[in-house]
Amino acid sequence: LQSGHPSWLVLASAAPLVIFHYAMLLALEFPDFLSDEAAGKRTLLVRVGRRMGASMHNALIALGLILTAVASLAGLPVRVAISVAITAPLALWQVISMRRIQRGEPVSFQLLTFGAVALFGLTAYLMAFSFWVIG
Repeated sequence: LQSGHPSWLVLASAAPLVIFHYAMLLALEFPDFLSDEAAGKRTLLVRVGRRMGASMHNALIALGLILTAVASLAGLPVRVAISVAITAPLALWQVISMRRIQRGEPVSFQLLTFGAVALFGLTAYLMAFSFWVIG
């Protein structure tokens, strides 16, 4: 980026992290949904509703995983794509938790938010590890 020529590798590496971060922000809004709605706050989740917010969250996680797979075919190092794939079970757990919210089943918001932060943090850590330590 400092050379004035943005690299495809930077975009392909950062895009899944940006998408997972946005999904994490949506998940972090769920515990406060009722109080935010009652207080008249206009958070994204209050504006779109819980069902749509859960669908957006799940779509973002799927998009992040799919984008990584496509980027690996277009030149993203395989070791980086594998580091994202390692977090796929955690991503699936997040999607299942959101589906439970959509069905009206009880969900532990502590586990939901922990999982969202863990998905983003672990993905970022593993990607950095694959670039800097593995080489």
